[in-house]
Amino acid sequence: MFGHTHVPTIKDIGEGALYVNTGTWVDNNTNYPDAARTFTVITAAEKDTATLYSFAEDGALIDIGEGASK
Repeated sequence: MFGHTHVPTIKDIGEGALYVNTGTWVDNNTNYPDAARTFTVITAAEKDTATLYSFAEDGALIDIGEGASK
């Protein structure tokens, strides 16, 4: 998992591995303006998952995983 001022991304890289870039944790993401304050939730279970989210200005959580590159 990586995090920086890049576009939030989840990519299946094979053999059960994912490349996850959380994007940026700051309020202004110049590379992906619709996804500032982004983070990843990893759930370890029978099938492990990683999902990208963003905090909206009003504090709501937005699932941006579908809009991220896969």
